[in-house]
Amino acid sequence: MKRHAIALALAGLLLSPAARADVDLMGKALQVYGKLHVSYDLYDRGVATAAVPDPSDTEVVSNSSRLGFKGEVDIGATTKALWKFESEIDVVGEVGELRARSRYVGVGGGWGHVLVGIEDTPLKRLAGAYTEFGDTIGDRRGILGQVSSGAHLFNVRAKNMITYGYRGNGFAFDLMAANDFEDITDPDQSDNQLFGVGLSYKGKNWGAGIAWESQSDMGGTAGADATAIRFGGNYAFGRFNVGALYEILSDDGWGDRVERDAFAINASMKIAKDWKVAIQYMKADESNAGNDGADQIAIGAYYKINKAVEVYAMYSELSNDGNASYRLARSGHGQAYQPTVAGEKVNAFSVGLSVGF
Repeated sequence: MKRHAIALALAGLLLSPAARADVDLMGKALQVYGKLHVSYDLYDRGVATAAVPDPSDTEVVSNSSRLGFKGEVDIGATTKALWKFESEIDVVGEVGELRARSRYVGVGGGWGHVLVGIEDTPLKRLAGAYTEFGDTIGDRRGILGQVSSGAHLFNVRAKNMITYGYRGNGFAFDLMAANDFEDITDPDQSDNQLFGVGLSYKGKNWGAGIAWESQSDMGGTAGADATAIRFGGNYAFGRFNVGALYEILSDDGWGDRVERDAFAINASMKIAKDWKVAIQYMKADESNAGNDGADQIAIGAYYKINKAVEVYAMYSELSNDGNASYRLARSGHGQAYQPTVAGEKVNAFSVGLSVGF
């Protein structure tokens, strides 16, 4: 009977476009949720080269589409066992396997929670809280956490992690540690470590937070160490919301290009109940390598068809200095648009559809 009930619940979920909240299959012990997000992009990567004779084209993209299962089970009067198994799925079919997203087991109660597995770092979550256009061509990771070589360093979902977190009275606190956070298979690279901490507060119409992260032996290279700190906030008034985030990356052996600052500022407005427009500007200062800064602007409009279904249209443009190769939509969005040569401008127009449950 339980198997039949689960099958009927899944069928109802998939046939109901208005489904939005986590769906209980076996009460809180087993819930299912997910999001399917696709877009059609028209992009331009800069000048034509021998390797890229046609730098302008179109692409159909799956953007962090996911399917997840999670649950909690009472193991005492005030303590629960917690678990989550979330996978990324490629709606357009270019990737067949289920990629790991958040997957963990742990325990929690009024004192907080302890989790073991793979999960976003506090630094990554903070950036998502105070920026716009997540998982689109305007995603923050076109600048934040990226360096001018195109390397993607500080937007990590850490593997082999253990984290303690607390939520209460508007505060959120997280402390994370991970050995082998990039899953380097060479056993001699066990020093591939990550430490992170984050603290934020959410009030009635405003929020603020700060997070710090240290990575060592990045990419499995001994001595390739660096740190990052981010602080940001937002404020809502009437139909408007404004946000900002500042990032400082510091080199401790990785290389000159990681030594730089960056920031993002954004604003959004609800035009009507179901319409929203937003704009975001980001800038990376030049690093110790020199002449390798970049800036990105994005503007877009969203229309919510119902509680689960949303469509949007947006434009984003990233301009590189002569020695920089920042990539537009680096991570989050299913396709990163790399400049054909250093110093080139990259831009894209995108229309998208997302369905959540």
